Amino acid sequence: METDLKQYLDALRNELKGEMHALKGDVALKSDIQVLKSELRQEMQELRIELLERIEKVETSLLTEFHKWGSTSDIRTRQVVSHVAMHEERLLNAEDRIT
Repeated sequence: METDLKQYLDALRNELKGEMHALKGDVALKSDIQVLKSELRQEMQELRIELLERIEKVETSLLTEFHKWGSTSDIRTRQVVSHVAMHEERLLNAEDRIT
């Protein structure tokens, strides 16, 4: 009976060692998960910064192009207004001669 008890205790000891080893693996896994979470947060932050920089670049490009268009549009508008004023003056002169 004593040998049976020793065998049982040895088996129990081995089982406990296996359980403890598995628990250590779980702790290592949790540590790995924390490291991965930290790396993921860092990568997300870097992507956010990159996205904001790209958005700023697009905004700047759009505003620059809009300003260029606005400047040329203003020049064209002034030319049209000048031509309209000239035609109005010629029309008034023609009306004065007719009446």
